[in-house]
Amino acid sequence: MVEVKYYIPNKSRMLVTLLNDKDVQNMHQIHVNLNAPVIEMVVSHIPCLTEAADVVIDISLYLCCIAYFTGLVVHPKMLSVVVDLENFQMVAQEFNDVETLRDAIRNFCIANYRDFVFVKNNPQRVTVECANEECEWRIHASRLGNQERFAIKKLNSQHTCGGGLHVRSHPKASKHWVSNIVKDKLQDMPLYRPTDIVKDIHREYGVELPYHQVWHGKEVAMKDLYGHRSKSYDRIRWYCKAIIETNPGSIAEYETIGGRFRCLFILFHASVMGFIRGCRPLIFMDGTFIKHKDGGVVLGATSKDANGGIFPIAYGVVDTETDDNWEWFCRILKEAIHNCSDYHGEQFTFMMDRHQEIIKSVPKYFPSSYHSYCFRNVKDNFKNQVLVHYCASEKKMLLDLLNIAAYTSRLNVFHK
Repeated sequence: MVEVKYYIPNKSRMLVTLLNDKDVQNMHQIHVNLNAPVIEMVVSHIPCLTEAADVVIDISLYLCCIAYFTGLVVHPKMLSVVVDLENFQMVAQEFNDVETLRDAIRNFCIANYRDFVFVKNNPQRVTVECANEECEWRIHASRLGNQERFAIKKLNSQHTCGGGLHVRSHPKASKHWVSNIVKDKLQDMPLYRPTDIVKDIHREYGVELPYHQVWHGKEVAMKDLYGHRSKSYDRIRWYCKAIIETNPGSIAEYETIGGRFRCLFILFHASVMGFIRGCRPLIFMDGTFIKHKDGGVVLGATSKDANGGIFPIAYGVVDTETDDNWEWFCRILKEAIHNCSDYHGEQFTFMMDRHQEIIKSVPKYFPSSYHSYCFRNVKDNFKNQVLVHYCASEKKMLLDLLNIAAYTSRLNVFHK
């Protein structure tokens, strides 16, 4: 079943479904009233859960009719499914290689909610039939001579098995299919979330997939694009060497135990020079967990530039936040700052949470600097460890006193 929607041309970007002629008239009137010359449309497939006869819809013709009767320009926003609906319409249609043909068949059947089976599937020929043995739908393609290209030789494009699948998922929508769908997008958007992938696949193909299946599909795509995550640690040697060669004065150190990665420290020479020359004398230090199965912790030292923006100084990767790891990080950071030609003994103010490992390590290597704590962290600890013993009215009073003490800029006011 085809679903056609359009965006209302204002800031709300609301999607409205076209169900009948009245909806088309309303769409036309809205665009005229808002002086919008272009109709931005979304064409997608949704599953049909009731028995119905086959209905063949030419989407391109449908959009052209809308453009003709409204006098506006129709711009289909999601064309992937439209292209799939128009695939396999003629004999002699060619594809770049056998994998392209297989992917096109799979996408076509998933978008149209039809199941299929490969009767023949080898590097020389591909024959596909409907999963329903009584259906006459069939595609046969073979290789063109010695080329990699494939061409359709026989085609029966009409299904005689009824209304197709009556479920919202699809048996052929595997994690490898998801991987092929999202691989190109992941190259442009490495942070493409599985929740967004679920929504996009449902909008473009009408298939509802569980989160875990999409997550596994994304993992397969990331592995194909960037290699196995655990093996990428072997490239740390090359990365550190490349930093030293291309950024003289930088620090790139790593340590291993028994041939296994233990920790990494990266500081670019330009970063430490920029910090000393143009940033406020503030260093914010904290650690955050790496959220993947290999685990680990990222340690970071940042500052603020003249515009109040975040300015990275150095970062490290360790297994856990321990005394030894923070001391190792602070020791190298101190050496990098003190060895900088523009450093003339200035003192810095360190801002950190009350993590015991940081509290021990920073004063050890920067004893004459000022040390302060993140007020948000202090406030959370104050709520969880102190205010639980007080009633609601006393909690508010104590929180107000804490805020006043934290934000006052005069010593005499603070002592009051």
